[in-house]
Amino acid sequence: MTEAKVLPGRTRLRVLRVASTGAFATLWLFVLGWIWAALGLPGADAFIGLFTTQLTTQLTDQSVGSVAALGIGSLCAFIVGGIFGVLIAHCYNLAGWVLGE
Repeated sequence: MTEAKVLPGRTRLRVLRVASTGAFATLWLFVLGWIWAALGLPGADAFIGLFTTQLTTQLTDQSVGSVAALGIGSLCAFIVGGIFGVLIAHCYNLAGWVLGE
């Protein structure tokens, strides 16, 4: 038989781990959206507009699928994802502390 591992009563999220997860997840979503827009497929302009100042009126426009939009948008998506990861980890840890879990 195998032994069951008992988890400690209080679990805390590691802030750096959650921040890096959020940063890389948001980065990959942005890159996939950029590829989608560069192929001229509909529906990616709003997501790209969150992280770039490029004009996104037409998906076939060169500025949407440009390397500049990819570079600046990727950096912004990475930073914003990391910030939200930090906020989520701190909120989770604070809620556990307040609720006594």
